[in-house]
Amino acid sequence: MARLAGDVYTFVLFNVLESIALIHLGEWRELRREITAGLELAIRNANGPSSALCRLTLAWLHVEAMEFDGAREICESVDDGLLVGDQSTYFHKRAVLAKAYVGLNDPSGARRQFDDIERRRHEEGIDIEFTAATQVYPCLGEYYLQVDDYTQAQSCARQLHDYVATAPDLNHLAQAHGLLARTALALGDSAEARLHLSRALEIVDRADFPIASWRVYRTAAEIFAKYGDVDRAATYRLRFVETVRRLAQNFEPEDRLHKSLLLC
Repeated sequence: MARLAGDVYTFVLFNVLESIALIHLGEWRELRREITAGLELAIRNANGPSSALCRLTLAWLHVEAMEFDGAREICESVDDGLLVGDQSTYFHKRAVLAKAYVGLNDPSGARRQFDDIERRRHEEGIDIEFTAATQVYPCLGEYYLQVDDYTQAQSCARQLHDYVATAPDLNHLAQAHGLLARTALALGDSAEARLHLSRALEIVDRADFPIASWRVYRTAAEIFAKYGDVDRAATYRLRFVETVRRLAQNFEPEDRLHKSLLLC
């Protein structure tokens, strides 16, 4: 039985690793198909840790599709007892929950997740791994923007930038520049906002990173509108809408993820 449990977990783990690429590439139909297959296998074999991995990956998909209630519900259905000793999955759950709470405009709920992360890091003397870290840093930035602490938001955006720039991870680097542009805009620094926006656009205009693209295009529309460039604001608003619609095409029209994407 132990051998079987290990085999199931290994199968699910490889599925989850592949899903990380699929989620950033916008191949969400394939992602959900693979993770659903893994979840069915885990449930059939009563493998709780494997089931938790699959559910949290589905929650991540929901939060990226801006279906925040569903993401929160899935995360909260995962028993923390299944994550004992699995620091990576523990941090991943908190990161996805934090993103869901920020999306639901519940900063106190998000703050609880960040506090849990810091407490676990302090108790265990460990750092969060890449996949969770690249969710936590931008989400912290979004949280601080939500509570009007623009200096802290800028600090988190810089942390994300410095964390991914050396790799380089262009997908998250574009998101970092986009977040830096938004924090500069909030701080009233138009030159800095335009500088980081141009760097973000340079990345997403050359590569297909849909999660980064829609964020950067929406930011571009906001910044150009703020400074009175109506034509460019309209151009990037259209690109934002086109990118989101392309992601929505992963799902049938009656699917809640399709609906949530088209409502954003």
